[in-house]
Formats: sequence, C-alpha cells, structure tokens
Amino acid sequence: MIIFIGVTIALKPLKMMSSQLTSLKNGERNRLDENVPEEFTELVKHLNRLLESYDKKLSRSRHLAADISHSLKTPLAVINSMINDEAIPTTIASQIKSQLSEMHELIDTQMRKTEMSGQYIGKATPIIERTLALVDVVSRIYPYKQIHLQETLPRELVWPIDERDFNEILGNVLDNASKWCSQEVHLHLKLHDDTLTILVEDDGPGVASHQLADLTRRQKRLDEKTPGYGLGLSIVEEITNDYGGAMHFSISPKGGLRVLIELPRSI
Repeated sequence: MIIFIGVTIALKPLKMMSSQLTSLKNGERNRLDENVPEEFTELVKHLNRLLESYDKKLSRSRHLAADISHSLKTPLAVINSMINDEAIPTTIASQIKSQLSEMHELIDTQMRKTEMSGQYIGKATPIIERTLALVDVVSRIYPYKQIHLQETLPRELVWPIDERDFNEILGNVLDNASKWCSQEVHLHLKLHDDTLTILVEDDGPGVASHQLADLTRRQKRLDEKTPGYGLGLSIVEEITNDYGGAMHFSISPKGGLRVLIELPRSI
C-alpha cells in the first residue's frame, strides 16, 4: 500500500504534464504551465521555447510571403500599363496580358497557400460561431442563392484548428458551391467518433465522375472561362491534410458537387 501511494505521488507530475499536453493539442492552452517540480522545470521551459520559436517562424514565413507577393505585383503592374502602348501589336499585347493574368493568379494562389500552411499549436476555433459568420458572408456575395445549414453540434464546441485555416476551408467550399449552384447549397456539420465532418453539396450542373479527381489539380481548370476554378479546393485539400484530415468528392443526389471534409480532433 505504501509503495502504491509512493508511486502515485511520483507519477502525479507526469499525469499533470500529460493532461496539459492534451489540452495543448486540443487548443485549450498555447503553453505549458512552468509551475512544476524542479526536475521537470527545464524540460517544460524548453518545450515552451520550442513552441514560441515555431510560432515566430511561422509568422515570419507568412510575412515574408506577403512582402514577396507585393514586390512582384508592383513590376507586373508596370508591365501591364506599358503594353497599352499603341506601338505594341495587338496580338502581342494580348498574349502578354494573358501571361500577366496567369502570373497574378499564381502569386495570389501561392500567397494564400503560404498564409494557411502550418499549424499554430494551441489554437482552437468556435465552430458554430465561425460557421454562421461565413454563411452570412458568402450569402451576401451570392444574394440570389440560398445556403441551408443543418448541424447537431454543441453551441460551445471549439475545435483544435487555427481560425484562419477553418475560414479558408469552409469559406472556399461554400464559395465554390454558391458560385456553381442553381439555387441552393446545403451545409451539414456533424461530430462523429471525435471527428468533425463538413458536408457541402449543391444543386448545380456538377462535374462528370471522371473529372472528380481533377478538382484539386493546381494547373487544371474544368471551366477555362471562370478564373480560379478549382484553385480554392486545392488549398482546402492541402490545409485539411495538414490537420490529418481528408477531403472526398462525389456527385450529389441534388445534381451538383458533393464535398465531404473530415477533421480529426487529434493527428
């Protein structure tokens, strides 16, 4: 009995650290409590320094990407203004404009991917609050389309995902569905086996079954007349994969595209 009590007391700090690490993973805290027994002090401080260093490096990489994007767009804008010169043949000017447009699009796409790449450890997002906000924003962009939300989640549910990443995931999928639907988009949120599932489907023309695999290909557009088609879904897939999740495409019974996203609580 005495041995059991002694072992229990000795393991108490480890259980406390294990609990804090779980909270960190779930986004309930962003650092470990340094008020621990002396033998664990250096370990905890070192882990906190690593977390802080990771966050700083992630922020720096995103700021650097923004600076590079701005630096590239300025000379591109100058070139774009120069090709309006009447001395440049119309056919050549048209080709240059086309290439400039593709370069702008590529910069924007890579910028968005950089902004959303990597996870801020210890961050969590209130799912219902952000979902309602995103539905409102997309509804304003497409006022003649209807987004129907069905969910069975607790009001207070928070999920271990950076808010910007969640916005990018749900925002892109809702925007894509609203853009292509005839009238309605249906959004379903469920919690199943510690996994958050997001299902979005629309009543639009959809895509052929053999084209589903092309939806997230970076240089592939299923409709060349609409800039950016599929690029947003490519970003969504990358972010989802970063969180150990998965994204699936299928044809909706409503006629359009059906997108299923699964985000596990832990990786």
